[in-house]
Amino acid sequence: MAAGLDAAEELIPPPGRPLRAARLRISGFFWRHRWAKGLLLLAPPLLAFGLIYLASLVALFEYLTSPTGRSDANCCAVDGFFYLDDDLPLERLPDSLQDVFAHMDALHDTITAPQIAENFGSTPEQLLQRVRNSSI
Repeated sequence: MAAGLDAAEELIPPPGRPLRAARLRISGFFWRHRWAKGLLLLAPPLLAFGLIYLASLVALFEYLTSPTGRSDANCCAVDGFFYLDDDLPLERLPDSLQDVFAHMDALHDTITAPQIAENFGSTPEQLLQRVRNSSI
């Protein structure tokens, strides 16, 4: 009987009302702050893209360190691919990934002049270690 009186006097909110009020507050927040809604919608795909990009670099350098992938043609192709365009927006990448690309300049010397590539930190093993230590 006491519970019925409390509900009738609205001392206890009816079931479902707090959830609706919370939804309205959240909806109102995103209506007033449209940038927050955009950020909320874009953050997961951008994070997924970054993780896939990092995993692709790891797979590429693991292939270049394998016996089948470690050839002059492969190392020169990867080196040429990343340096086709001098206007690549590398400054938008995190510092750790900029470091990987900065040390990739002597990757083409891995087979023909391994000591030069090693001095510049451009062997596939060194680049793989840098990619694994990098963060997004």
